[in-house]
Amino acid sequence: MAFVNYERTHALIEYKTYKEPSNDDLVANVPKVKVAIRLCYLTFWFLPLATMWFVCSWDHTLYVWWCKAFKKMLEITGPAFVKFGQWAAMRSDIFPKEFCDILSDLHAHVTPHSLRHTKKLIKENLGGDVDELFTDFNPEPIGSGSIAQVYFAKLKDTGEEVAIKVCHPHVREKIALDFFCIQMVAQLADSLAPWMDYPGVA
Repeated sequence: MAFVNYERTHALIEYKTYKEPSNDDLVANVPKVKVAIRLCYLTFWFLPLATMWFVCSWDHTLYVWWCKAFKKMLEITGPAFVKFGQWAAMRSDIFPKEFCDILSDLHAHVTPHSLRHTKKLIKENLGGDVDELFTDFNPEPIGSGSIAQVYFAKLKDTGEEVAIKVCHPHVREKIALDFFCIQMVAQLADSLAPWMDYPGVA
């Protein structure tokens, strides 16, 4: 979680109450049962939509519906896939412009987490409730991305306007799990089709 003072935009203060594990530690400690469940979950979402592409690509109305469904699926499946959507939205040189335009909403309009989680995280990190720390705290986030969402507020003790950036629940663990799954799929594809040379993927 972080404060950004909009009068001094270069000032960034991070509050941490514990030593965060490294990404390597997170990946190394992923339980195999969780990996299996996650792979089944991702297959449940990706396979039907991938199959429907062959039908939807022939009709513009169905194509737009498919693009919106794909965007929603990326939101549902978690931050790693939202990141992919954000990247794809900027690559109109690779993907159709209409597809990129629909995915561009993922930059700041991802479905936000609950206000309850925000208040809980603020209290854990800053040692006080929202009403004790801020005045004019806007409960509606001004933006929500793949990793976190942002709120506007004023510090009660100084009156300074700040933006509060709060991470989504368990975001690092979710990304580590998905990267582990993606790496497994890439290694499997490499072993089954070694003639498909994609440097750095597996």
